[in-house]
Amino acid sequence: LDHLIKGEEHSIHQDADLVRYGLQRHLREELRFIQRMHYKQYEKFWQHELNNIAKQFSHLLNRYDEGVDIKEAMVALFDYIINIHILEDDRTISEMSKAEQEEKNKKKLEEANDMENEDGDQKQKENDNNEKEAKK
Repeated sequence: LDHLIKGEEHSIHQDADLVRYGLQRHLREELRFIQRMHYKQYEKFWQHELNNIAKQFSHLLNRYDEGVDIKEAMVALFDYIINIHILEDDRTISEMSKAEQEEKNKKKLEEANDMENEDGDQKQKENDNNEKEAKK
C-alpha cells in the first residue's frame, strides 16, 4: 500500500505477494487450530476465506495492471483482514478456548464431587454396618 501511495510500481506485485502469503499463513494456522480444537462448524468458513482473499488480491492486482487506482480497495481489504481475521478471529478463538477450558474444569469438579459423594456413601455404609455389628 505504501508503494501504491508513493507510486513505486516496481515492487507492487512482490509486496502484494508477501502480504498475501503472510495472511494465508495466518489463516492456515487458525484453520489448523480449529481442526485441532474440533471446531468443525468453522472449518468451511476458513477454507472459503482463504480462497476469497486470494481471489480478491488477484483481482486487485489485475485491476492495477489494467491501470486502475486500487488504493482504496486495497485499504478496504486490509481493514477487513485486520479487523476480522486478526482482531476478531483471535478474540473469538480465545473466547472459544476459554469456554472449552471452563467446561473441562467444570467436568473435573463434578467428577471430584461425585467421587467424594461415593466415598461418603461408602463410609456411611461402613458406619451403618459397624453400628449393626455393635448392636448384635
